[in-house]
Amino acid sequence: MNTLPATTAFVEASRARPLRAWSQAQQDEVRDLLHQLLRGWQAAWSLADAPGDALPLTVQVATRPPADEQAVQWRLDGRPNADLTQTALRALQSDLFGDTAHLTTVSGAQPVIAPEITQMAWNDWQQRIESALGAPLSAWPTDSAPAQAADSWSGALSVQFSWCGARCELMIPGPAVQKLVRPAAPRPVAAPQALTPLTHALHKQRLNVQARLCDVTLTLGELEHLSPGDVLLLAHRLDAPLQVLGPDEEALCTAWLGQQSGRIALELSPLAASA
Repeated sequence: MNTLPATTAFVEASRARPLRAWSQAQQDEVRDLLHQLLRGWQAAWSLADAPGDALPLTVQVATRPPADEQAVQWRLDGRPNADLTQTALRALQSDLFGDTAHLTTVSGAQPVIAPEITQMAWNDWQQRIESALGAPLSAWPTDSAPAQAADSWSGALSVQFSWCGARCELMIPGPAVQKLVRPAAPRPVAAPQALTPLTHALHKQRLNVQARLCDVTLTLGELEHLSPGDVLLLAHRLDAPLQVLGPDEEALCTAWLGQQSGRIALELSPLAASA
């Protein structure tokens, strides 16, 4: 049998990566946490989705592994954007103040208060996400990034929800998800039941036994001429017991014929010890 050298085996082992998969209950746990985080941030800044724009927050297994397992990738409206932060700031400012392009100060400059508050709200959102997920936000790779094959065992989750009128998607890497969810509860192992003695387990089982006199032998001619009322003389002595046989024709004990309560009865006796 071929074996790997110790050094090669160590290198192969170092390349091994954990296989991660989450139950539906664990995915729901991530969904509830992020839903609470999103609603808390919106309430803090008096934000609300416009009627008809609300997208239910959904969590599903990612169809591709994240480009960086140390960061949470994000994008708006399903497409990478090289200027993603500025796009998000414009959407957030519009949600906070509406259209401010027509507003000017006395000097003719754009108002400063709106961008400042927008930046504060954005910083708060980023801090909440990064604190909850334990990883920094990173822009989704652009289309020029090399595509990666789907990996169902990376543990990455894709989260989608409405954010300031846009559809936001987060790609949470497996290590970050692992910190969020509780370990799956082990299946309960039933305590071993005490063994039932064989005699107790079988005591209600029914078996057919028979009490047999000695056999009688007839010729075919005698059998042919038998008729009702004929008497067969047996070789069984009156002072000899009957044999009680089990299903396999094995002798269990002996018995004596008698009667009790108007019925034929058997009085059982142990088998005689063989000489």
